[in-house]
Amino acid sequence: MATKFTPEMRKAVRDLKPPYGVVIDFVEYPDYIGLRTYENQVMAMSEQRQVGLMEYMQMLRKIIESFGVKCHFDGKAGDPPRGKK
Repeated sequence: MATKFTPEMRKAVRDLKPPYGVVIDFVEYPDYIGLRTYENQVMAMSEQRQVGLMEYMQMLRKIIESFGVKCHFDGKAGDPPRGKK
């Protein structure tokens, strides 16, 4: 079964604004959607903000899974692509 990040899912997750200006990318894989965060952004946060970010990501995962699609966290080393100039 191919995963599809539908317009309905997109609208539901857009209603939740990411905390602290962090970049979270939604990456579509054949059998799940990955919530990608970037190591440099997360590690630059205080422990309290990291906990807040994880709570936010858990909410995103629950929203996506409510559409019947698996969702996993997907960390990546470095900075977000659009952060590089």
